[in-house]
Amino acid sequence: MGVLNDRPFLAVYTAFGLLVVPGYITYKRRTLNLEAKVNQQWSQELGATGRLTIQSVLGCCGYFSPSVEATVSATCYSRSILPGCRQQFLEFRRRR
Repeated sequence: MGVLNDRPFLAVYTAFGLLVVPGYITYKRRTLNLEAKVNQQWSQELGATGRLTIQSVLGCCGYFSPSVEATVSATCYSRSILPGCRQQFLEFRRRR
């Protein structure tokens, strides 16, 4: 009698898999959530100098728009027509 015919073993193995797989998927989503990491980095870790550097390199202003967490410069001000940096910064981080 092989392992594949052992019903208690198969039941335990299946139950273990059904418990582990959703937990693993949730763990991977939370640890690899680049969008949340970029959002936190922009709002809490970069500071004015870091944001100003990113805005000038990527040619954007603010996070979502010029009115959201923008560092004022000659090209970035509240009525600027430049797009927000969120998408460009996210794409830059994905390429790295």
